[in-house]
This record gives sequence, C-alpha cells and structure tokens, in this order.
Amino acid sequence: MADDVRVRQVTWRHKVVRVALLLATILLGVGSWFHSQRQDYYDDLARSCRRLKDRQCCFASVRAMRDGGYQLVGVDDDWRRACPPGTSPHTLLCASSYQWCAPPP
Repeated sequence: MADDVRVRQVTWRHKVVRVALLLATILLGVGSWFHSQRQDYYDDLARSCRRLKDRQCCFASVRAMRDGGYQLVGVDDDWRRACPPGTSPHTLLCASSYQWCAPPP
C-alpha cells in the first residue's frame, strides 16, 4: 500500500513537471515569435527609407523607434494623427524622419 501511494506521488509530480515544461516551451516560442514580428516591423520601415534622398535621417528615426520599442503615429477616425493616452508624437528634426508615439520626455 505504501509503495502504491509513493508511485502515485511520483507520477503526479512527473505530470506537474511535464506541464510546467510544456508551458515554458510555449511561452518561449510565443515570445520569440512576437520579437521576430517586431523586428520585421522596423526592418520594413528601414527598407522604405532606401527610396528617399535623405536616407540617413529616416534610418536614424527607425533606430530611435527600435531602441525605444515605439510605433508610428496612428490616425484616428477623423484622419488626424493620434497617439495612445500618455504618449505624444515625436520626430527627429529632419525632413525624412518618421513620427512615432512615445512618453513625454
């Protein structure tokens, strides 16, 4: 009887460990997928800079966005530029800079 209880405890612990490992694997996979999607976002922005005359300004704005994890300024229903609450539009002081939403300095 004592051996039967011990076997059940070991089996239960193995199941918990397996579930924990499965969840950790899923979370790591989802996290790396989101990271790659985010990286693709900035790579796509940088690719579009290549067709501009003032590429360096555009590339610098993409680097600033990537470093902060910021997104482009959105457009609201009335086609006005809009940022989420607590953020405001930011840009570099050059013609080909993107505009992005970031917390105030």
